[in-house]
Amino acid sequence: MSASSPEDASVRTTLQELRDLARMLGVSAWPPPAVVLFGLVSAALEAFAIALIVTLLFALMSQPIEDGLMGEVARATGRIAGGGWEGIALAVLLLVALKAGVAQLYTLLSIRYKNEINARTMAAAHARLVDMTYASLRARGQGDLLNTTASDSWQVANAAYLIARIAINLCMIAIFSVFIFALSWQIALMALAGGAAIALVGQLIARLARAHGVKVRAGIEALYTRLLAAVHGARLIRAFAQEEGEKQRVSRTVERLRRDALAAEATRALSGPINEIGYLALLIGLIAMAGILGLAQAATFTAIALLYRLAPQIRELEANRLMFASLYAPLHGVAELLRVRETRVSARGAALAPAPETIRFDNVTFQPPGAPEPVLSRVSFEIPVGRVTALLGPSGAGKTSVVNLLLRLYDPDEGAIWIGARPLEAIDPKSWLARVAAAGQDLDVIEGTVAENLRLGAPGATDAELRAAARAAQALSFIERLPRGFDTWIGSFGYNLSGGQRQRLSLARALLRKPKLLILDESTSAVESAVEAEILKSVVNAREDLTILLIAHRLNRAAHVDHVVRLEHGRVVAEGPWAPAHETHRPAEEGRA
Repeated sequence: MSASSPEDASVRTTLQELRDLARMLGVSAWPPPAVVLFGLVSAALEAFAIALIVTLLFALMSQPIEDGLMGEVARATGRIAGGGWEGIALAVLLLVALKAGVAQLYTLLSIRYKNEINARTMAAAHARLVDMTYASLRARGQGDLLNTTASDSWQVANAAYLIARIAINLCMIAIFSVFIFALSWQIALMALAGGAAIALVGQLIARLARAHGVKVRAGIEALYTRLLAAVHGARLIRAFAQEEGEKQRVSRTVERLRRDALAAEATRALSGPINEIGYLALLIGLIAMAGILGLAQAATFTAIALLYRLAPQIRELEANRLMFASLYAPLHGVAELLRVRETRVSARGAALAPAPETIRFDNVTFQPPGAPEPVLSRVSFEIPVGRVTALLGPSGAGKTSVVNLLLRLYDPDEGAIWIGARPLEAIDPKSWLARVAAAGQDLDVIEGTVAENLRLGAPGATDAELRAAARAAQALSFIERLPRGFDTWIGSFGYNLSGGQRQRLSLARALLRKPKLLILDESTSAVESAVEAEILKSVVNAREDLTILLIAHRLNRAAHVDHVVRLEHGRVVAEGPWAPAHETHRPAEEGRA
């Protein structure tokens, strides 16, 4: 087999990914030295035990052992055991027990090593997922991210464990090979030639491992994507009576995954019977050749016994290599996630002034990743400090992009956003976001209790502060009617709450943060008009130093505003104090819920 064969290249590339991952995780890609040491000791003890078993058999049959290595073993054993078979049997039992103890130590060390790798990988993958920029996050599919963090990350530990197993396999093979060469070089050479032929057949199977591994990973990712769609779109699927269609789509995805997984498993399963038959034929051939060549019986029996114990190690080595090669796809997925460098890094030397300042958009142009054209084009307007500014416009006007820029989810492509006399990009994101809170249709509740959802932006808030924020958001009454009040579990995505209840929880969460800038992005679109007016009035009157940016379609939501900015097609078409004249700019889309 050449050094550049496809299967070796697959193992090398997988190993390179594991090395890169180990470096990023701060661990060694190789098993601890103690694991290798215990493997060597275990192999040596087993080889000695096999030699003693052959010596015991010859002693029981009262047959002398010829000269050579086995003769030396027999004489040394006779001196130690006193010449009787009982002493030899006891020595065999002691060696086997000692070998079992060493093997158990190896197992415990391997499990500890595997679990450490697994814990670090899971933590690092989740940390990278949280730290990466919103643009990087949106560029990857949800199914891909879920598969990488929840499934692929476990395979890193499996790959590390396989390396440990391969190290043990190599130790056993090395020790047994040395013993076999010492016993009979003729048998060793014949075994080497036969083993090489079997290995060549095994390599033909290994060529398919990496391709099948990539297909299976892609199938799992597709399945996760469909399952996420079924969860996120549960209401939509039922509203349009698409249950059967969704079942069929998932069934097709599962069927493709089943076929790919079956092909992968069938490929790996081939190596077992092929190796079994090959090594059995090799043993029979070695016994026949030993008889033809007239080799010493004790040495032949011991060498054959060692080869018999060596065969499972070689089979396991081939299986482990095959499995390791098939892990390239998941390891590559995790490595690609951890290699992402576009994270929200805090700016240096950019402390915010204690007092809130006016926010100014200065010729801002922004084109989201993947968008065919900019959604904001040379936009300039102000959000006066301590005032209520309404940002109005139809769907697609660019209002949500303004919010995303203020939340530092993206940065402008051109122009700048000024906070007083400093650009927003020069301010520490954490320092800035500590003063900002947002409530709106795209800010979901999380799975947990009502109190946990409210405290998401203010972990140290007291129960009294929770109640005050809920009261201001007109949410206290319905929270108190829940089975356990603030301790009620509201489920995944809050699907057991109405749209208006989720919006009021989102608003209460934002108010609890006590921000300097409050962004209300269609935050009351799902509640009744009368309740909506009360909520907005309560929010506006909450604090005198609060700057509010109110995103709306309909002008009646700006009843309490001081300043109006109107966007259309990504451009500012009107700005100034609120006046009835703004009605003349009202686009046809406004007024729809």
